[in-house]
Amino acid sequence: MIASPASPAFSPELRLLLTLARGALGRDGAPPDATGVDWRRFVAAVERHRLAPFLLAHAGTVLAAHCPRDVVERVRASAVQSLRRSLAQTAELFRLTDALAAAGISSFTIKGVVLAQQLHGQPAARFSGDLDLVVTPHDAGAADAALQAAGLRRTWPEFPLTPRQLSAFVRAKPDFEYQLAHSDEPLRIELLWRLEGAPADHAVTTVSLAGRDVRTLSLGDHALLLFQHGARHAWFRLFWLVDIARLLERDDLDWAALRLRACAAGSERALRQGVALAVELFGSPIPAALADAPASGRLLAEARRQIVRTPRRNESIVEWMRQLRYRLRLARGASAKWRVLVPHLFTPGNWRVWRLPDRWFWLYYPATPFLWLWRLLRRR
Repeated sequence: MIASPASPAFSPELRLLLTLARGALGRDGAPPDATGVDWRRFVAAVERHRLAPFLLAHAGTVLAAHCPRDVVERVRASAVQSLRRSLAQTAELFRLTDALAAAGISSFTIKGVVLAQQLHGQPAARFSGDLDLVVTPHDAGAADAALQAAGLRRTWPEFPLTPRQLSAFVRAKPDFEYQLAHSDEPLRIELLWRLEGAPADHAVTTVSLAGRDVRTLSLGDHALLLFQHGARHAWFRLFWLVDIARLLERDDLDWAALRLRACAAGSERALRQGVALAVELFGSPIPAALADAPASGRLLAEARRQIVRTPRRNESIVEWMRQLRYRLRLARGASAKWRVLVPHLFTPGNWRVWRLPDRWFWLYYPATPFLWLWRLLRRR
């Protein structure tokens, strides 16, 4: 079982952060305790878990009462920066969806600012990292070209793909997507064509954002996507679990139906894990339809480890293997486990290191371990 916020397994900084987040969610609990807190590490924890916008929006008074003034100012500065990013993303979302529509390409967006509006009621209350646009697999190439024509440059893969590489790249999703960016702005756009964790028959709805209707997933299907996304990354950022806590507060979700759809989409383990973490860390209510569905102890233990540890830019091989083993455990069934492995066998990193004509594409398969080792040594 995952430790509660009062557990000594958590640092004083993380315990304080969890207590503040529980208060921001309206959960009764122990008052904030700043005993032993290193404020520099506390600010770093707020940044790492992307909770500055949420705390400032819902617990600003409590934050000011229990933290030094300079700490509150740093949290506020981070929240303001997040708000500016959300405003820029909103404007870019409108511009790019218009560009895709002009090219005859239907699209919708997920997570980010539209989720902040859909789930939290305001973009300012949730951190938004990337701008995610979703098209059909058939439109992936045309959408990539349309976005580049709209002033973006593709940053991944940053080299031209041959027809055979393009075919493998599109089929290998969910790990692969096009990544694009402006030359002079930090805003990153991800172009996706398949959604991990969401059912194949996912429903698209509209959400009002800044006075305009924006297409996105229905809240139920968005929830399944959030469970799978957070679980895939072992919930190492707490703001993903805050989303789950918000979902568990709602009375307009049919959790029995969501459980069935999660089973069909292969994401039931992710759903059970996310619910268990939100219950333990934030005191969220557990839906009756999930009360008899305990999460795997090993999956929970790995999530707890990831929440506590500080990730490194270049992880060790041991850590990489441990995270791969976790993802294999998370996947249910041989085909799902194979999809976890596929991106490591068909990575564009290999195509960049060793350029082959399409007629020799099959050589990438036996060469995969050697190319992987070569890329690892170059990184080191």
